[in-house]
Amino acid sequence: MKAGGGRLKGNAFERTVAKMIVASFEGAGITLDYCYRTPGSGGHPKASKTDPADLVISRKLRKLFNFSVECKFYKDLDWHRLMTTYKNKGHFSVWWDQCVRSAQAAKGDPVPLLVFRKNRGETYCMYPLTLRRRWISSITPRLRTRVNGTAVQVVLFEAFLRILTNEENNA
Repeated sequence: MKAGGGRLKGNAFERTVAKMIVASFEGAGITLDYCYRTPGSGGHPKASKTDPADLVISRKLRKLFNFSVECKFYKDLDWHRLMTTYKNKGHFSVWWDQCVRSAQAAKGDPVPLLVFRKNRGETYCMYPLTLRRRWISSITPRLRTRVNGTAVQVVLFEAFLRILTNEENNA
């Protein structure tokens, strides 16, 4: 990869995740104006106060999707590091801490949501198990583990969005 290519890959992934969220909620009138990549990856002065994470979520969308989204796209992921609690060192630990800090700094008390993928792989998301909703048990396959002392669940991001939007439609 060329120097600086990782940044371009990450930026493109953030835009892809925003489009996936918008596509899931387009039935509620959500467009790309309601969810988009944070300018400067969280460094934008206005966005950093309301949405310090990777995506800006509008008030209208936040009523349907109250998450603080961090996006990570890596060449390779060490799943063993995610599934072991020994010292919790590595990508997932650092990413989860960043995700939690962004959620705590955001307005509206959003739930931290880490969306990640590796090259030529599926897109997954990680969220705290304290997010207890009736649809959690219906997402399969799933992985439950602990990251930095927090019980989390990892599922396919598309399944997460599909079941979340079905819940919103049935509410």
